[in-house]
Formats: sequence, structure tokens, C-alpha cells
Amino acid sequence: MIVSLLGATASGKSALALALAKRFDLVIVNADPFQTYRRMDILSAAPGKEEREEAPHLLYGFQEPDRPYDIAAYQNDARAAIKDVQKEGKVPLLVGGSGLYMRAATFNYSLPKEVNKTDMSRFSAYSDGDLHAVLAKLDPKEAAKIHPHNRVRAHRAIELILQTGKRKSDLFAEKPAVLERTLFLWLRLPREEIYRRIDERIASMVEAGLLAEVKGLVERYGYDAPGLRAIGAKELFPCLRGEKSFDECLQALRMATRHYVKRQETFFLHQFPCVEVHNESEAYERVSAFLSR
Repeated sequence: MIVSLLGATASGKSALALALAKRFDLVIVNADPFQTYRRMDILSAAPGKEEREEAPHLLYGFQEPDRPYDIAAYQNDARAAIKDVQKEGKVPLLVGGSGLYMRAATFNYSLPKEVNKTDMSRFSAYSDGDLHAVLAKLDPKEAAKIHPHNRVRAHRAIELILQTGKRKSDLFAEKPAVLERTLFLWLRLPREEIYRRIDERIASMVEAGLLAEVKGLVERYGYDAPGLRAIGAKELFPCLRGEKSFDECLQALRMATRHYVKRQETFFLHQFPCVEVHNESEAYERVSAFLSR
């Protein structure tokens, strides 16, 4: 038995997850690729020390930002964490905004193992359009789904092919079943409310020292570190290089985050048998009914 909580960026899913974990004695398991990295607390909006002390949190901040971490590695880690929680007689609560990672953990996908060590640094100087063109040659079907400026998704799709020899379009054309009984909750808020929360979150991140954190990460790991593909890092690179003002970069960050929210919600809608909830009370009711069956 698994409870899965999906939600767009800034929807409040981490706070809801903590409330659910405390009320029903659940163990929170991360399903966000960038929250697996340490030293990125502001950038990834990972739960802080106080939140982690209130309820168990697994797969948060356990690897260095320069370590490659693909979906197959996450699948292994997540399934192992789920089994460990269940062996203790508890129910895991998977939480994240990455629909792909959530599906890897909860659906019967057989992901290919890495067979080639791939140096992706060769693509760092490519423009977004050039990178998308590379993907279009390697995997035309996947490229058709990805916006030409969505560098992160194009990069990941290329990396998958070069590491495993498998195209993402072929891999996820399968229609796998859910591994076990799972409640998929989607914390869904009106789009304008999400946008308002995004603006508030970015303002809070700036106040907390976002630019200094990204600068420190770049100095320590370099611009090409896998962890620094996160939204919020790459949008600030032009500021660090003196190419754009900080305000211009923040505006780019706002727009990139809004676009990502649209993609998240489209994925949730079409890839999960979700039950929509809009507040804590509705989530309590759904989880209580699920656990009591």
C-alpha cells in the first residue's frame, strides 16, 4: 500500500505531506530529482531540518550535485525505500512534482541500466535549439513532445539514449500497471493561485540567499554539474557571468517556472489515475478512507 502526493511547483505539497505524515504516521519518500542533492536547500525548496524532525523523510539531500543521477538509479532507490518502510509496518508517502519519477517508483516499468559512461559536457556550449536538434535526430518522437527551449528535458532524453541505447519514446510507450495498491492524490490549485505562489516563493528564495547559494554551487561543482540543471540555477547563470541583470534573470526564472507548471499538470492529468484534492481537509478524508480499506 502506497500513498502518492503529486503537485505542481509551489502548490504546497511538502506542507501537506508533512501534515498527512503526522496525522497518519506515514513515512515521506522524495520523488523530486533535485531534492536528492545536498547543499541545494534554497534552490530545490527541499524540506528543512525542522520539517524533517517532525516526520521521517527519505531520499532527501543524500548525494553531491556533481553526481549523475538518472531515473533508473532513482527507481532502485525509491523501491528499496518503499520496501524498507513497509517492512516496518508503515505506509510510504511519495511526494514530488516529477511525474516521471513518481511513475518510475510506482508503475511496473523495467528501466534500462546504464551501459555506457557518457560525458555530457560536450553539449554544454550548445544552444537550446542545437540541443533539441540533436534529440530530434536521436529520438524524433520524444523531441516532438519537448519545447525547443526546454533544455533540461532534451538533455535528459539525450543522456538516456547515450547511456543505455534506449529511446525514451520507446520506453514510455509501454502501458505498465501500478505495482501495488496506491492512492494517487493531486493537490490541484487554480493556475492563477499557483502563479501567485510562485512569485511569493521566488521572493522568499531571493531573501534567503538564492543567488549566493547558486554562486557557491557553481564555484564548487561548475556550471555543468547535473544538480545545476534545476530550474532556478541555470536562469541565474547569465547574472553570474555578467551577461544579464539579476532582475532580468529573476523574470526568466518566473517564466520558466510557470511553463514547468503547465507541463507538470498536463503530465499528471494524462499519466495518473489521480484523485484531486484542493486542501488539507479533502486530503485527510481521502487518505483516511484509503487506509481503512
